[in-house]
Amino acid sequence: MKNFYDLKVNQVVLISQKAVIQYRGKILLLQNTEGGEGKPPQWELPGGLLEINEESKKGLLREVLEETGLNIKVWKIFSLQTFWLKDFKLQDARVVDARVMALGYLCGLSEANNKPKLSQEHSAFKWFDPKKIKKLQLALNSREIVKDYLRNIVEPQP
Repeated sequence: MKNFYDLKVNQVVLISQKAVIQYRGKILLLQNTEGGEGKPPQWELPGGLLEINEESKKGLLREVLEETGLNIKVWKIFSLQTFWLKDFKLQDARVVDARVMALGYLCGLSEANNKPKLSQEHSAFKWFDPKKIKKLQLALNSREIVKDYLRNIVEPQP
């Protein structure tokens, strides 16, 4: 069989999924516990990496539930971004360069509860007016998805 895919041993492709959860005209952002490399904490969207054997929607629902305790409705994908993470540490302790494909999903709450129960990954949450997000220090994994949201999503979904 001919090899068509040139992926070096020290490189991986990861799929990150982020939820833009709308509630009463605001969106949920989480403050991570540390910004990494001595940087201050940053704000990010709920979500995370898709597991290898996981269907995408189930992966997003799992990540949001793990990070916030919230059950959400997933409406649609509205953003696809790519970026590189140098020296990304995998669970098996390997250090690789990762090309990340980040998907942004437009979502809503599936129940009346709007008070997240945060995991250890995050120290704070806030429902932000979208007009006030531009001034925040956003994490790389969410920055371009938030820009797409501000640029392209005019009306909240019902």
